[in-house]
Amino acid sequence: MFICNSSKSGDFAQLGVLMNINPLTGKPWSNFNIWAKKQIFDKTYVRIKALESAVSTGPKIIEYGTPKIDKIRNIRKLEFFVEENHIDLKNAVFNEIQQLEKEFPNWKFSAKFGK
Repeated sequence: MFICNSSKSGDFAQLGVLMNINPLTGKPWSNFNIWAKKQIFDKTYVRIKALESAVSTGPKIIEYGTPKIDKIRNIRKLEFFVEENHIDLKNAVFNEIQQLEKEFPNWKFSAKFGK
């Protein structure tokens, strides 16, 4: 299983921006649906497609426990850890997971929320 915890990579730091109001429009800078599409669907889609054509797991094959590409290609589970626990965010993430399941029916996706 792959585990995607973007909260430590800075992706989820953008969530604070979602709640800020743009003074020009009076609306939030973004919304949970746009955020989830970019962070959950778009990035995962690119990663899975890249995995299909990858020839190695890194620039050099390192023998210190780095799995070979064939072993990684056999993984079909991906779990997202989302630090925030807002109901609208959960709904947006689950909508994007449904889209991923349609695009990649041989994969299983799940999400956990909260710290």
